[in-house]
Amino acid sequence: MNNPENNVTEASQPIQGRSVFIVESTENGIAVQTSFMAEDGRLLQMACLFPDIEYALAQIDEMRRLVLFNFSKAAQIGLQLNSEDSIKKREKDEALAIIAKHELNQIRK
Repeated sequence: MNNPENNVTEASQPIQGRSVFIVESTENGIAVQTSFMAEDGRLLQMACLFPDIEYALAQIDEMRRLVLFNFSKAAQIGLQLNSEDSIKKREKDEALAIIAKHELNQIRK
């Protein structure tokens, strides 16, 4: 039969690790999720725990740094996309100008 002592859930056993922030860019903005990274490498979905004010402020500063980094990265991607769009538009305009010039030459012949 099953021994109830062997059916202890993970939640009742101590876990060593640290709170982490998962920061990512989405269509609607920068998303921040709190999780817990166990020493064995597992990423557990749970709220961050701040045992004291110094740790809390250090973690908030780190989250702030990560959020700013992601906004900066998104801005760089936006600039690259705008630049690529500008290049494509210029190339399209140049191609249309060549076509128009060719058609004008055909009409004049």
